[in-house]
Amino acid sequence: MEIIFTVPRRIQNSDDALHCVQAAFSMTVESLTNARVDNDLAEKLTGFTAGVETWPYRMLAWFAENGFEVEHIDALDPVAFIESPRTELERCNLDSETIDYYFQITDFEAEGVAIRRCIKAGVKFSIRIPEKLDLTRGLKSGWLPVVALDAAALTQEVRDGFQGHTVLITGFDAENDRFLVQDSGPPARWDWEVTGDQIVKSMRSIAETSGTITLVRRPAARLKGGATVELSEQLASEASGQGLDPQPSG
Repeated sequence: MEIIFTVPRRIQNSDDALHCVQAAFSMTVESLTNARVDNDLAEKLTGFTAGVETWPYRMLAWFAENGFEVEHIDALDPVAFIESPRTELERCNLDSETIDYYFQITDFEAEGVAIRRCIKAGVKFSIRIPEKLDLTRGLKSGWLPVVALDAAALTQEVRDGFQGHTVLITGFDAENDRFLVQDSGPPARWDWEVTGDQIVKSMRSIAETSGTITLVRRPAARLKGGATVELSEQLASEASGQGLDPQPSG
């Protein structure tokens, strides 16, 4: 197993199993910069809403606005999603029950703002079905993969319905088709070896187009000198209520 990243272990800060995006966000920032993100700040910066799962777009926007390179691989076209969400979800072959669920939990106006922030900040949207090769390609090139999938399918447990979840991939063994998964839980599973085929199966549990891979990297130039100090100061400012969720101009 080739370990590419060592990440801090941040478990979800509640038992609701709805803070996996926030835990992944904190671990990603901390592993790439050494700046600390606590649970409350992670909720603010990712747009957490109590009782529902979190779309990734505010997380992606924050990364790009703060000097990270971001590639988001997803069959869902974010621009089409803003313009006609039901049509775009149907194009991705999601069933009516799943689409209705997304409509129940989604603030489309807020997600539209977040997507426009992503575009303005330079997030690269690769509109296609994510593949196992995206993980190895990313890791070999210094990207940290953040993967959205079905937790029940990943653990091969029998559960009622889809259970959206987000994990990090920090290493790989290409010869044996295994990846090192960091899972904030619950229950947390650290340095968990999972086959590439199982990860792909978990991404595609509700449709052949479902699941996403987000690759995040901090440019080398931004890691020199006071870059980490600057980011820590920015996070401190955001934690105090300044600079949160900037609105796009125009």
